[in-house]
Amino acid sequence: LHGILGGMDQPSFDVSSRVPLAPLLQATQLHFALSPAFPPVDRTGHVLAAAQSVFVFFFATLIIALFVSLLNIRSREDRGY
Repeated sequence: LHGILGGMDQPSFDVSSRVPLAPLLQATQLHFALSPAFPPVDRTGHVLAAAQSVFVFFFATLIIALFVSLLNIRSREDRGY
């Protein structure tokens, strides 16, 4: 989606490869850092970057909440101390 819809101010990469590097870097940066690697240049790019950041944030929150709910956390009173 970043390669098709997301207009971004990207540096010039080696065009001899068939894999577009800028959209992959943009998606990876948004996934791990919640901020775009390249600044979006149009409204569609801004919306796409914001939507991915929000989705990744809530997905990570959900995964962390599910992991914490699996932990068996008991108070000292429940353990008999």
